[in-house]
Amino acid sequence: MNKGKLLLNFIFQITILVSGFSKDEPTYKASLISPELLKNAKAVVRKNSVSIEVDGDKASENHTFVITILNKNGNDLSKFQELYDVFIRINSINIRVFDSEGKKVKTYFGSDIKDYSAINGFSLYEDNRVKYFDPEYKNYPYTIEFTFSKKLKSTIFLPIWQAYPDYNCSVEKSSLIVSLKNNTKIRYLERNVPQLCQVEENKTFETTLLQQINTERRSQGLPLLSPDSKLFEAAEKHSFDMGCNHFFSHVNPEGQLIYDRIKAQGYIYSTVAEVIFAGSGNMNAPQEALKAWLNNAGYKAHLLDPAFTQVGIGAVHSQGSPYEGYFTVVFASPAH
Repeated sequence: MNKGKLLLNFIFQITILVSGFSKDEPTYKASLISPELLKNAKAVVRKNSVSIEVDGDKASENHTFVITILNKNGNDLSKFQELYDVFIRINSINIRVFDSEGKKVKTYFGSDIKDYSAINGFSLYEDNRVKYFDPEYKNYPYTIEFTFSKKLKSTIFLPIWQAYPDYNCSVEKSSLIVSLKNNTKIRYLERNVPQLCQVEENKTFETTLLQQINTERRSQGLPLLSPDSKLFEAAEKHSFDMGCNHFFSHVNPEGQLIYDRIKAQGYIYSTVAEVIFAGSGNMNAPQEALKAWLNNAGYKAHLLDPAFTQVGIGAVHSQGSPYEGYFTVVFASPAH
């Protein structure tokens, strides 16, 4: 089945990636914020990432919201508040507070989050409820990161998305990804959107490439790779990301590597590797991707590594990008 994806991505500040990048080093230093974003601002959104997957009458959401509070006027933006009811379930709430140097001060989990009635404030049995948390941190500037997910039993109304949360609040990066599964259609209204990026997944290319990779491994007497849904999701998202954001790299604009992407999908690995390819015209084909990888010593070693047992593949067609086709293959073996 075809899967379409609509990506609205606004980059308000260019992030420069340099060699020697460590995914463990602090990324939320207040001193890294552009001076232009600090003018008359009470807070700066460092990252607002919303990913929604719609499948018929059900949907799931993944949220990451990071904001630096500059002064007391921005304190309300540091509070976590999410409504839910019998049709919406909120999962995996994780809240982290960082100081001005980007060093983690404290982590809060689900048991630290308050649960109130959205109507009268005292009943545990109201249908309309709110998850609430106030970090009560006042050492300015400080940064707070919220990550959580939602499950929706109804798709009559999908959430409203906007790039910034309030007045006098600057934004570094804000993005929305909507994935439509099984030919699901949605209606939406957009306002003040400078650019719409449309990328289509090519399941035929993904299937063909899986067959070609296993054929090559079989010819070398190697075990065949079995498809894994979490690895496929990680590979597909990276191909979509490259196609919409016009880059070609193992490191995305947010500084994430393959380790981060499969971890986000809940895949626990013992070993992992990734290969990518982009091509236009006749080069936009599975056989061309495979040929290029086999002609590259490093990529060929990944394709023919006997340690790998599972695979995920993402192949997309992107209109208006430097290349028509983007391919990502993730090889891995699960941890035991």
